Amino acid sequence: MVFETTDLSKGWNGRYKTIDCDIGTYFYLLEFTCPFQKEKIVLKGDVTLVRYIQVIKMKNPFAKGDIKTYKKIIQPIEIAQFESGTVHEVYSTFSLAKDAEWCGRLFVLDMKEAGEEGIGTEITVRHISPAFVGQEVEFVTTFNEITDKGEILTSYEAFVGDRLIAKGIQGQRILPTQKIEEIFSQLR
Repeated sequence: MVFETTDLSKGWNGRYKTIDCDIGTYFYLLEFTCPFQKEKIVLKGDVTLVRYIQVIKMKNPFAKGDIKTYKKIIQPIEIAQFESGTVHEVYSTFSLAKDAEWCGRLFVLDMKEAGEEGIGTEITVRHISPAFVGQEVEFVTTFNEITDKGEILTSYEAFVGDRLIAKGIQGQRILPTQKIEEIFSQLR
């Protein structure tokens, strides 16, 4: 259920919880009993959600295929370990994801302006081969596109020497800092 109310003065605001719903057609089922009648009335129908979307015209100095690189040395704190102990003394998938997000963010840093900030939207990690503490990892991230919703999509590959250890995609959006704070405050 997307929206429910018992107050006739309240209408749907186009959101599910605190997130804007996609533009499209939504179906409804309305069941009620009038105070002066005993029979239940059922209405069915649809409503089309349209909204004014403020698109930020972000600067984009990049073309599809542009590349950014990031090198780092794997630290002992980045191994696969949990509260129960060490699983493997190798570069963990979650540490790899953090560094992959950073590499995608390198594009965002060149695109955002004062009063704006990037926010992660997605990341995938296909962990292919282990890497060990003290080894140098090089992330090679490729700019893919900016979607019509303003999402910056990149793909990355991570190497130790010429051995591929991981690959995936990473997405971020640039939003006004105030908008990000509004979203966060609604969810706190």
